Amino acid sequence: KVMSSGEALPADIVERFFEALPSTELHNLYGPTEAAVDVTHWPCTLRPAHGVVPIGAPVANTRMYVLDGRGEPCPVGVPGELWIAGVQVGRGYWRRPGLTAERFLPDPFAANPGARMYRTGDRARWLGDGTLEYLGRTDFQVKVRGFRIEPGEIEAALKQHPSVADAVVVALGEDRDARLVAYLTAREGAAGPADAELRERLAASMPEYMIPSAFVPLDEIPLTPSGKVDRRALPEPDAPAAGGYVVPRDVTELEVARIWGEALGVPRVGAADDFFRMGGHSLLALRMMARIRERFGRELPLATLFRHPTVAAFAEALRREGADADDGRLLVTLNAGGALPPIFFFPPAGGTVTHYADLARRLGPEQPFLALHAPGLTGDEPPLESVEAMAVRFVEEIRAAQPHGPYWLGGWSAGGTTAFEAARQLRSAGEEVALLAIVDSPAPDGQQERTPPDRVRLLRMFARAIVTEDDALLDALEQELRALPEEERLAGMSRWIARHGGQVMDEELERVGLSVAVFAATARAVFDYRNPPPLDVPMALFVASEGKAEEKMGPDALPDRWRPFAAAGLTVHTVPGAHVHLPLDPAAETLAAQLREVMEAVRNG
Repeated sequence: KVMSSGEALPADIVERFFEALPSTELHNLYGPTEAAVDVTHWPCTLRPAHGVVPIGAPVANTRMYVLDGRGEPCPVGVPGELWIAGVQVGRGYWRRPGLTAERFLPDPFAANPGARMYRTGDRARWLGDGTLEYLGRTDFQVKVRGFRIEPGEIEAALKQHPSVADAVVVALGEDRDARLVAYLTAREGAAGPADAELRERLAASMPEYMIPSAFVPLDEIPLTPSGKVDRRALPEPDAPAAGGYVVPRDVTELEVARIWGEALGVPRVGAADDFFRMGGHSLLALRMMARIRERFGRELPLATLFRHPTVAAFAEALRREGADADDGRLLVTLNAGGALPPIFFFPPAGGTVTHYADLARRLGPEQPFLALHAPGLTGDEPPLESVEAMAVRFVEEIRAAQPHGPYWLGGWSAGGTTAFEAARQLRSAGEEVALLAIVDSPAPDGQQERTPPDRVRLLRMFARAIVTEDDALLDALEQELRALPEEERLAGMSRWIARHGGQVMDEELERVGLSVAVFAATARAVFDYRNPPPLDVPMALFVASEGKAEEKMGPDALPDRWRPFAAAGLTVHTVPGAHVHLPLDPAAETLAAQLREVMEAVRNG
């Protein structure tokens, strides 16, 4: 008999073992030192039915729990954190009471008083046959644009492919530029699967935000001297190509490919490569379009990228004079769509349409999606100072494109509040509003504090919205700005954004100043917009699951604050993620699916 313990046992090792020693028993064991080492057991077979070697069932006098974040048992097949209970659980750590209290907790499922259980820090799930599947450490949990992701779940799914021997998934990049990358080794004698095949396979069992943007084949996974995966030794990925690398065919395609590579952080981009399939998202798109403007002197709307997402197609749009020009000074077509009624989205405090790029794409090719950007961003006119004035201006733009209703309106953050006032003005003019979609917007109910945020606080809010959610960095920014005279704070803010790679780092400092001015004016306008009369139009509220109680946001507080203003009723939908990520991938996928369902229900009466 041979016992394997101490590290996850790959399926291909099991196959090679039985090829070399067909008459020898192989057993896979699992267990930490804190529970007398081995607590589960699995007798290995030639090839596990689901492609991954289980850690098995509990040994005698041991109980294993898979619990969610609230301490409740997870159903079969649902990942959670692994806990150990029973006689093998130790008493704690020697002279470390704090760590003992964190890891050794009372067992609420035990019949005998005083029983305790041990928190392993490992991820696992129950299989249908009553055995456990190990999914990696919770230490390796990553956050990609607002979603907490367990790479072990993706690795386990990849290892089920018959040609994959081993897989490691990591998150590369920081903050909003983060993306998932999978590193794979092929089974002996097998050809590595194509990227498209792997994406299709993963899409059948997990949401799109968990599908890696790149798949990197390796001869072997690098290991540390102790035999664990050496994540720091994993190579940088090349850009994934659809159907193989296609060499750019002229100078325009070469330059576009170079700019895309810089924006995406990949060394090689081909003519057939798709900006979004390579991990691009709306914030990276803005940075890339700024580079295009600098290099080619062309002010193309962001819609060009959505209509022409490959290097070759985008380069062709660049060659055409006047390509993809949008009618209307403030209205931008992000998706021309099909025969469905168009939906108009109002700008958040930042004032740009960029935030809606992912949502427009996720709603699908049949749904026309038009977004408004705020006055003041170009410097031709000052920012508007009230929600009522903004709504008047935006309604003019909307009615120029669609003279009469029914209108479909929406907005995220401050945009939802402005959309509410626009819907009120349209109804006062006798027009029909088919739907008002409010995406995690503050309610105008007068319950907020009456003292508005000062200039430095607004600058901090702006930095959080476009650069980072790292509170330590934001605290340092606020301290740095308060040390400057009032007249120098905007320049200090611009320098800080450039240092930390914000979405406007490639714009001139004047444009940064304009963006900050629009943000501040919109934030103050929304703050001052209080207690309008109720609105008799269908309203749907989409709430971020990670709302902040101190801001009276989130699924528990926000619906109650909006209901008094919804005379025709309010439907509430919770979107996983944080407020700042809601209209961006990967949260945009869920938001779009919910919004499509609401719109279809309204159309069907």
